[in-house]
Amino acid sequence: MNMLVMESTKTIPLKIMDTEFDLVETLEKYAYGMNYVSSVVFDNGRNIPARKL
Repeated sequence: MNMLVMESTKTIPLKIMDTEFDLVETLEKYAYGMNYVSSVVFDNGRNIPARKL
């Protein structure tokens, strides 16, 4: 079975105000959220470009 894999890059500005801020954890949560939204859209048979997600 062939599967299509797509990578996307998004540049986002961040203002870091907390010295205890964990950028890696935040980016992991952002990626998890985007993957979740993508899977919901896919599971419902919708075809939405990555930039619009």
